[in-house]
Amino acid sequence: MHKRNVIQGFFISAALGLGFISTMPAANAMNLIPQKEGEIQTTNLGCVVNAASCIKSSELGFSVTSLSYKDSANTTYAPSRLFIDKGETANNWGSGIEFGKTDLGTNTTQDEYWLRAVAYDAAGKVREKGQLEVGRFKFDFGKIISEITLDLFDIEDAFKTGILELNGSPVSQLLAANGNNGSTSIVLKNVSSFVLQLGNTGPDSVFKITGDGVRLTGLMSSQSIPEPSTAIAFGLFATVGTLGLKKRQHA
Repeated sequence: MHKRNVIQGFFISAALGLGFISTMPAANAMNLIPQKEGEIQTTNLGCVVNAASCIKSSELGFSVTSLSYKDSANTTYAPSRLFIDKGETANNWGSGIEFGKTDLGTNTTQDEYWLRAVAYDAAGKVREKGQLEVGRFKFDFGKIISEITLDLFDIEDAFKTGILELNGSPVSQLLAANGNNGSTSIVLKNVSSFVLQLGNTGPDSVFKITGDGVRLTGLMSSQSIPEPSTAIAFGLFATVGTLGLKKRQHA
């Protein structure tokens, strides 16, 4: 049975530099998530899927590099893979990666395309049949984009998911838990690259045996050209609503 919540909302603004913004993307925003399932070819991992399902940077208009990361116990995990998945479809991609119609953890009732990480352990073995959505990725656009909006779905480990680097400079824009079925949006201004941490695993996770998987459910860019003097800033807008169902198993 799907759990449905009354839609609630709250607004938070956080500045980096000289100012801040508090608006959602303009009407001319463009969806950067291709509307087809497959694996995104990262600069360092390539693809494990067949050539027809391997989505190259030339198709995306930007490049993605997968980065290793550590948990709170200082365990270093191998870089994750990144897939585009459609809600409520099943796929067996091989190499131990299987997406069910119903996921082991993060689920949605919406018929949309999502970016989902496939986590690996320290030895490079895929975890939870590829259904643990934890990973760290660098997105590089090769030019300044005036506005990028990221929608992050189902954050249950507080202050573990978020932006770690912007335009080559370290930042710490980590997000509060948005609860089961919640979605939080981050708006980045004048951005050429960013590093995003999705989800969390390790002894400090609320799901200690597995981890808290988080999906990137939206990636939108403004098509306008930024003013050179505009300050880099963040805007956060979080909404808890009826976006899906999460049932992370504890064993």
